[in-house]
Amino acid sequence: MGNAGHWKNMVSHTFKSPAETQAWAEKFARTLTRGDVLALIGPLGAGKTTFVQGLAKGLGLKNKVTSPTFALVNEYLSKTKNLYHMDVYRLSERELRAFPLEEYYETGICIIEWGDRLRERWPVETLALHLKPGQGSRRLTIKEITPRWRKRLADLA
Repeated sequence: MGNAGHWKNMVSHTFKSPAETQAWAEKFARTLTRGDVLALIGPLGAGKTTFVQGLAKGLGLKNKVTSPTFALVNEYLSKTKNLYHMDVYRLSERELRAFPLEEYYETGICIIEWGDRLRERWPVETLALHLKPGQGSRRLTIKEITPRWRKRLADLA
């Protein structure tokens, strides 16, 4: 599944298909716990929602995962884990300031598409996942990895 590059404080993967993206996200999801916050960063069409579909599957959620572009937050609730899938792309600066982001942090796993727009409100342990489309592929780069995340990511290598 894709090729991976590992550096001291960076992890990088190239996926050749949406299925590869989802498969890696599904494995990664098994490392997630309540209170984890992921910021998905990348242009339109980078595969952010595709990535979240794999996460949901890995968490055992049966719901169909769709982009929350117009809903702002899609909540996928289960008996064991809640997934809050947010998309702040369409929000104005005023709306971004008013968005109740912090209310979700401790009640489940938060995934924020276009999360770089709210960077100043991230918890310290937020993991930023950068997705970039290429010619028939997607590149996932994770930088600024804290020790807490480093162990979990290393287990996926």
